[in-house]
Amino acid sequence: MGWPRAEDLLAGPRGRRLCWSLLEPGDVPGWDLVWDGAQRGDLTGLTAELAACVARTDLDSVVVHADQLTLLAALVEPVGTAMYWQEPDDVDHALSAREVQGALLPVAQAVTIAPEARWWTSPIAASSQQYVEWPGEHGGPPALTATAAEVASWRSATIEDGFDHRNARCWPLAPRPGTRICEISSPADWTQLAGRYPLDVSRSRRHDWWRATGWAGKWLIPDFAAVALDYDAVHLSVAGYLTTAGRALAVNDGRTVLAGWDPDRTFWLTGVLAASGPATDWLELDEGPLGWTGSGRTDQ
Repeated sequence: MGWPRAEDLLAGPRGRRLCWSLLEPGDVPGWDLVWDGAQRGDLTGLTAELAACVARTDLDSVVVHADQLTLLAALVEPVGTAMYWQEPDDVDHALSAREVQGALLPVAQAVTIAPEARWWTSPIAASSQQYVEWPGEHGGPPALTATAAEVASWRSATIEDGFDHRNARCWPLAPRPGTRICEISSPADWTQLAGRYPLDVSRSRRHDWWRATGWAGKWLIPDFAAVALDYDAVHLSVAGYLTTAGRALAVNDGRTVLAGWDPDRTFWLTGVLAASGPATDWLELDEGPLGWTGSGRTDQ
């Protein structure tokens, strides 16, 4: 599966934020002016300066030939600044102007050809699934036989929240052969899923998603209890996240938004998983490429 067009990456607020986070002009003339404009939420009068800064940036070394940790670290900002319950922050607002997107196009083009970002378009890695247990949530191995009940409870109560945990335990899991996976790798994949299995969430989501996107009408998302009749899991690729998340996309007579997902996340809908090894404990660090390090395996 190949990368979408660079223009598609810039069509989504998270893709635009990724391109912004990859810019490291350093002492490039004019960068301070551009940076200040973005923090104020308006780059419309600074697009020429932004384009000049992009042109003076060595995108081959910063993006195309960057190692995987560098690209993953850049991905942290668009994920960490995603907020679907309020208006876009100043930087997201500044990057939304069409002329600003044009200035960022060379960065997006560099991402689409970066060797270490090729896996961002990949389907689910079935042999590398991990269940993440946050402290205080479960206190033991994942409950792999209660998936149907979990999905049923989701239908009436789900919304994304941040977290401030500093340690986690990850359990390796493996799906059984023949598992049915729905892949979300583009906005079209998400709208097709929401259109085929529509769930009207206007009453609970309209206030928040109107503030985030400007659409005040009907809101639909996929009804995952219904999706579970045809699929065992839904996987969102990194490219799918960057091109889709946060956009008010037309579906049927309303709009849908992909919100509350992480890139390369899989939402398991049926009981097809089994433990495939011991758990590993992880600790958050105050420094380092991604801020986490493995602290050893546990027999639990």
